[in-house]
Parts: sequence; C-alpha cells; structure tokens
Amino acid sequence: MDDDSADNGCPSEDKVWGLKFSEIYTEEDEFKVYGCFASIHDLKATALAISATITDTSWMYRLDHSVRMQFKNTAERTISSLLQLVEGVDKDERLSGEFGELVVSFGSSRVLSFLFGHTTIPISEIWKSRSRQNDSFDFHTVCDADKINFGEAKFESRANPYRVAAQQASRFLKEDKHRHDRVYLRDLISAQAIANLDSDDFGVVVAFSIRRGNPERVLANAMTRSIEAFRSQSVSMVYVLGVRH
Repeated sequence: MDDDSADNGCPSEDKVWGLKFSEIYTEEDEFKVYGCFASIHDLKATALAISATITDTSWMYRLDHSVRMQFKNTAERTISSLLQLVEGVDKDERLSGEFGELVVSFGSSRVLSFLFGHTTIPISEIWKSRSRQNDSFDFHTVCDADKINFGEAKFESRANPYRVAAQQASRFLKEDKHRHDRVYLRDLISAQAIANLDSDDFGVVVAFSIRRGNPERVLANAMTRSIEAFRSQSVSMVYVLGVRH
C-alpha cells in the first residue's frame, strides 16, 4: 500500500462510538477498492452506541402500515436477543464470540456512515428472520450514489479473518444471496438503489477483526485478497474494513 494511495483528510475520531480511524486507502482493479481500519479506544462507548442503534426503531414508522407490521414481530424478537449480547460485554472490556462479530458489523457500518457518508440500514437480523447460522449478508449501507453495499463481518479472537470474510461474501454473490435480500430491501431503500442493484451496480463490504500484527500491513493484505476474491464478479466497489481492539 503506497503512501500516495492514502487520503489523509478523513476525520480521525468518532467520540460517540469510541472509535479512531486510519487513513482511507484506495486501489484500482476491475472495481474501486477502499480500505480503512477503526481502532476501538472506548469499548463501553462502542457498546452503548450499538445498544442505542439496535433499539432505534424509528425506521419502521417511515414504512407503510402493512409493511411495518411485516417487520415488527421479527424486529422485536431479534432486538431483545441482540441487547442481551451487548449487555453481556466483559467487565474487563474484552471482545469475544457473538458480541465480537456484532462489534465488527456495527463498527464497520459506522465507518461507512462517518467517513464515507453512507446511509446505514438496520442490521439484517432485525428485519429478516434467520437462524444464528450465517446464511446471508450481515449488514447493508447505501452510498450517496444510490448504490447498495452488502456487508459480511467476521470476528476471531486470535486472528485476522479477512480471507474468510472475503471468501464468504464472494460465495454469497455466486449463490445470489444479494438478490434474495431484494424482497426485503425494496421497502428499506430507494427505488433508484433497487434499480441499480437490478443492473448489477452495487458494492460489497469485507469487514473483519484485527487481532494481531501491524494493522496497516494487515489491511494491505486484506485489500489484495479482496481484489482476488471479487475479480470477474459483478461488483462496482469493495470496501475493506478492519476493526481492532
């Protein structure tokens, strides 16, 4: 990753979420690749922000009544279980298990909102009934060009699982999992974003925990791996986001 590929003009800290950001790095291939990592310097603030995001159901009240009722039951069940995960954060502020994966999902979504100006969509478990086994993308955002981005998040306590995240996201695209989400997303995003999706104009987010090694080097390797994973697939851009603590 060359120094001239970094954008040093990005905000360096989000105090509300307890996050500090690296520079934004870019690469060009068949698609544009953006890379960045966020460091958690206040896990309690991050957990509090995640709880507030989970319990914010204002998005439902912008929907038609019948659509709102469709989402309501699933959302209520899932919100309760997710809050239990967040409230169970260790007193010594360690990341682990399902809470760690939540932090990677929400933290990466926050990076896209805070640094890139994306609109965030509630995490998919809130609006789509699913098992705890991972069967589709974890989170979604929409950029200012009305292009939806499908995010896959991976957490490991002793590794940097960017390969797993990139490979799984690539597999989901091959299995048309992004198109399976369309039936839900059409009620949550603009008609133009749906039209762009139908025209194969969308992005992917590879989100992962950084648990060891030099984070800049880890990010550079993750960007290279992601380029390999999505080459010859119909993506317009790829965001590679690491979350470290």
